[in-house]
Amino acid sequence: MVYVDGREASKVLDIGYEALKKAVKRGADKYLYVYIDGKGRGGKKLLIGVDKSALSAAIAAGTLERPDTYDEAGLPCAFDAITNISDSKTEKKASEAADVVAPDMSEYLNATKEQREKALLRMEACERYENRDKRITAKQFIRELGSEFSLIKTTEMKLFRWKKAVEEARASGTSPLIALLDKRGTKKGTTLMSQEQQDMAVRMLCRRDNPLRVSAIYQNMLHGFAEEMVSYDVLNNFLKRWKIKNASMYEFVQDADGWKNKRMAGFGSLDEKAKYPNHYWELDSTPADVITKDGKRYAILGMIDVFSRRVTFWVDERSSSYSIARLLRKAMLKLGIPENVVIDNGKDYKSNHFASICYNLGITQETVPPFSGDMKPHIERMFGTMSRELFEELEGYTGHSVAEKSRIESRRGFAHKIESKSKWYEEAKTREKKSFVDAFRIKKENLGLEIQVPVDAAALQQWIDAWVDNIYERRKHGTLNMAPIKKWHDSVSWVKMVPDPRMLDILLGESFERKVGKKGIRLGGALYQHVKLASFVGEHVRIMTDDNMGIVYVYEMNHAPICIAEDYDWSGKSRAELAEGKRMSHRISREMAKLAEEWEETSRRLDPTIKDRIEAAALERGRELPASTMAVSKSTPAIRAVMDRTFAEQDVETVERSNVMNMQGEKLMPSGRPMFQNFYDRLLWDINNNMVDESTKKIANAYPDLWEMAEKAKRIG
Repeated sequence: MVYVDGREASKVLDIGYEALKKAVKRGADKYLYVYIDGKGRGGKKLLIGVDKSALSAAIAAGTLERPDTYDEAGLPCAFDAITNISDSKTEKKASEAADVVAPDMSEYLNATKEQREKALLRMEACERYENRDKRITAKQFIRELGSEFSLIKTTEMKLFRWKKAVEEARASGTSPLIALLDKRGTKKGTTLMSQEQQDMAVRMLCRRDNPLRVSAIYQNMLHGFAEEMVSYDVLNNFLKRWKIKNASMYEFVQDADGWKNKRMAGFGSLDEKAKYPNHYWELDSTPADVITKDGKRYAILGMIDVFSRRVTFWVDERSSSYSIARLLRKAMLKLGIPENVVIDNGKDYKSNHFASICYNLGITQETVPPFSGDMKPHIERMFGTMSRELFEELEGYTGHSVAEKSRIESRRGFAHKIESKSKWYEEAKTREKKSFVDAFRIKKENLGLEIQVPVDAAALQQWIDAWVDNIYERRKHGTLNMAPIKKWHDSVSWVKMVPDPRMLDILLGESFERKVGKKGIRLGGALYQHVKLASFVGEHVRIMTDDNMGIVYVYEMNHAPICIAEDYDWSGKSRAELAEGKRMSHRISREMAKLAEEWEETSRRLDPTIKDRIEAAALERGRELPASTMAVSKSTPAIRAVMDRTFAEQDVETVERSNVMNMQGEKLMPSGRPMFQNFYDRLLWDINNNMVDESTKKIANAYPDLWEMAEKAKRIG
């Protein structure tokens, strides 16, 4: 926008000059204008604001000669006409869009907070001045600025200087905010630490295997850099700035799960893939935030239909392929058979049993990567909703985390704990002694919790089912904008149901291939027999199981049914409970977290530690280590014989018998070594003088810690 004489503006705007003057006189908002001293009625000259591109087009068309141009303050300003003006508005917009280049904002972003704040205030003042009622003078405008602009102390001279800087920045394609920065003063954010010191400090700060305090980092670096190390304050200030500048990375190494919940992008929606009921189910399990009467913290297994958000939960002692089968049985009788299930890499979901369930029912498994709960977000959020709404009001609630568990116990108070424990104890005394002991047996991770009269596992299952059926599925869901049960019933899609629950039990069992022996079929310690198996002795058959350990369903390899074979000794016993008992002795540790970043490994390998400082301090104290601190192996009789007499006494006797002397007339041992007071000095002398022989190796094998210390001392010294 530039200002030109009113007569020239009328040609650009294609309006009569008199009509333009009348519009200005009656205060029309359509035109921007300003009066300056000059020839005319009252000694004033009328200037009208016109668009630069429109003015350039008028010049290019020959409508007017290049006019004198002014800014909104009425001051003369230069104007370069835009050439190659197109008559097509589309081409003009495309050309303008093609010329737009994002300015480099690094200088602004690296400025201090105060510098950025002042630049923003100056920019806002300039914009307000440009958009003001043009009858308001600059002095009046400054007087009417609010108190929030007191930080920049606006004057007429400053305002016009800022305004000019903004125009020049826009003309050059740079950011006006950078032009308005106050760049006086020293550059902040610098440090006296070398790049090597900075790298080491960051590695130690971000170690996840053994996170260090700043004081420990300083002591370790002081040991490594000695007199070259900067002061503690310099290190502390550097790490503070690093944490602010790299907040995301620091949060990740402190708490990867917390970082994921807070910072991982959540663009898009994973529920769009579900087009109809039972298209996709998400399965998962979590420990309940409730301790039950038997002192256990049960596992909650859950499924959610992504399309309708209907859910089903199963309470079990732990998550296993058998507990998953029970969950699926309950869910399928309620909703039908799903087409796809989204699962994680847990051992129970990767078992042969679960794979056979999916195969038997024609379900496709969709496995998400390890530690990717965000890939099955609906069931994850469902667990959180249930815990907040239901578990927090149940007896035995422990909190969602260790910290919350501690706060709960603090709030309840000591007297209430004693009262609740006494009440529970009195109730337990009415039972047999063994029953009381079993009820009081609480897992190690739950010690210290308040003992109330909590619900049992069956009651916990009933409360969960009642909450799902009566509250959750019948209220409006925020994402669906309707209740899950209504979303389900409003769908016109067909749902595949299981007509016979007994057949479902078979399909949810494990399937095996076995060879029929002379006495029947052996499986899991049981022997299953039936008269029809006599025709299949020596042949392979396909068998399917349910939870009853006493029977198996036998089919030919082409799935033609043969019989239901039985083992009466196992009849009525739960196959899941027996299998769980076997697995307890073979349970392996859970999946490990990702390896730390490269600097974490480098820190463990290269950076100084408290061990290095201890060894250095020991060397500083005369390079002596008491004999009592030496680790002696009891592996051979030869080493035990060495322990009967001290190392120093042996050297004295050896030197007395020796005829070898040095240039100063001092006796040496036959090997040319001097006498030593301890093993460490002997090993260090051998390394420094290239005298490592079989006797040295024997001592090193007996005292590996001293040998390692001697090698380190050689490298340091």
